[in-house]
Amino acid sequence: MDDAHEGIAESKWVGKLQDRIKELTDLSVVRRKRGKDKTRDKLNQSRVERVLSEGSHVLMKVPGRCGAFQSSWEGPYTVEKALSKVNYRVMGQGLPPTGRVVHINNLKVYHERKVYRAVVAVEEEIDQQVLKGKSILTEEPCVGFSQAQLDEVLSEFKDTFSDTPGCCSTNQCHITLNSDAQPVNLPVRRIPFTMRDGVKAALDKMVDDGVIVKVDSTSWCSPIVPVTVLCECVLTTEL
Repeated sequence: MDDAHEGIAESKWVGKLQDRIKELTDLSVVRRKRGKDKTRDKLNQSRVERVLSEGSHVLMKVPGRCGAFQSSWEGPYTVEKALSKVNYRVMGQGLPPTGRVVHINNLKVYHERKVYRAVVAVEEEIDQQVLKGKSILTEEPCVGFSQAQLDEVLSEFKDTFSDTPGCCSTNQCHITLNSDAQPVNLPVRRIPFTMRDGVKAALDKMVDDGVIVKVDSTSWCSPIVPVTVLCECVLTTEL
């Protein structure tokens, strides 16, 4: 009898647990639908009356990792179909094969920009008829140079076209301070540990190139602002 009573109690407990799980599942579905409706209504209230035609090119707003303030526009994508007044299906590279449904607030028309390129005419590589045309940027006649002439100029002025910065040796500059000027010595900014090797290498290179001179102490001091650009450390000074 005891085993029978325990079996009945367990079955009732399992039945109640199943009913509770079903109740919570139904509640989650209702709340999820309520949240979608609330989000849709909020977007519809702030939407701008715009219509995108099928086949037009658009940019899509993509949220960033750090929130809405880091959002960016990616694309261009193509509008395949208008599903409603506010929802569109867009297709393009990087999207699922079936496309993506996007609200119109997260879309804007893509305008292709004109790209201008400067042309350097080389006598051996470009036909002489091309050299008689007009320049793309200035509408002035193009000037042709042979490769030999370009090599001669680069060889003659190799110091000017070098990647290493040079120093002006003809004139000497002098900074005159006001009589009531007070020295400013700003505190040092903490440099992240991962950037210290790059900052030290950049400072050593600037010393070797003669851009800066190392001093032991000074009354005037401004902290450097290291900025990582294309895996290279670029130093700027905030005055």
